[in-house]
Amino acid sequence: MGGGGSGGGRFPGIGPGRRPSRATRLRPNNNQRQNEQVRAVARELNLTRDQQRQFHDFISGNFDVDFRGLLQLARDFFGMD
Repeated sequence: MGGGGSGGGRFPGIGPGRRPSRATRLRPNNNQRQNEQVRAVARELNLTRDQQRQFHDFISGNFDVDFRGLLQLARDFFGMD
């Protein structure tokens, strides 16, 4: 399941790249807070534990998005509308 940089792939324009400065970073700096956001997305979309784990593994360290961005990534990742 893809996710490259600005090229093609499943999520064009989103992906690993240059690390933004703390001032411009969208995701929380605290790992526990990041995990809470993933759990909140899982609740919102009624994901199973297995799906939650798949999504967590997919995004870990690769995306700098806020909660809305995570929600949209999860919808795209699982093919939800």
